[in-house]
Amino acid sequence: MLAQAFDLPHTAVGSSIPEPHAPDAQSLTVVVDDSALTGYRFGKFLAAVKAPRIAFAHLCSHPDLRAAIERAEPRVEACLAARDLTARPTDTEARRILWTERTNAERYWMGDTQPVSFAWKEPDTPIWNPVTERIEPGWRLLPAGLCFSNRRLGPPRVAVQVQPIGPGPVAAAPGVVFSEVHEHLIIADAASGRSIALDGSARAMWEALLTTGDLRRATARVAEQFDASPTIVAGDLAGFAARLADDGYLVGVPAEAFR
Repeated sequence: MLAQAFDLPHTAVGSSIPEPHAPDAQSLTVVVDDSALTGYRFGKFLAAVKAPRIAFAHLCSHPDLRAAIERAEPRVEACLAARDLTARPTDTEARRILWTERTNAERYWMGDTQPVSFAWKEPDTPIWNPVTERIEPGWRLLPAGLCFSNRRLGPPRVAVQVQPIGPGPVAAAPGVVFSEVHEHLIIADAASGRSIALDGSARAMWEALLTTGDLRRATARVAEQFDASPTIVAGDLAGFAARLADDGYLVGVPAEAFR
């Protein structure tokens, strides 16, 4: 698009300048971008090219950033923006100094500027994580439908698991939720914060109890599933149900299961 707008060959527009096409001492290299918040990306570009004369033109930035770039880079003859960004009132000089110390001088200027986004991209906004003590990318504000670059940054799809409701009376206790996580059945009690993981026959017994809501029918289902003796399964299932009832995960377990 830039090559067409400025009537330039396609090879003259890009993210870097190949050495065979490096400009001579009289050529002015124009670096075009949509925005500049700290100058980090522009600084990386400058370090990779040998162009002696550079102009940095972009859509929006803070005036203090442009002034800082011109002071720090003798090769930059002009740093121009179509629109000024403003900094928040809480952006004090002390805060900017602290940000500068944290970034190890990799950025020309740090300020809490107003959010800016485009239909094609949402600029990276650095934030300080006090827990990890590192600079991390800030949250994206635009949904994928309004910003093209955010379409590839969306969260992975999360499988929705519906909590089944059985016929009872045996059922999960109030506040108890369960879900399959990494091939394990995780049962959690929201009130106490406790949780257990079930696999194999224990998982089969839990599912049979909630599906049938009855010890006798659950016994028949598990016995058929594992081709086991119903008498043996009945004893194991009763003990399993009683233990989970004592721990607060099940309700409606009949008294004979506790014998």
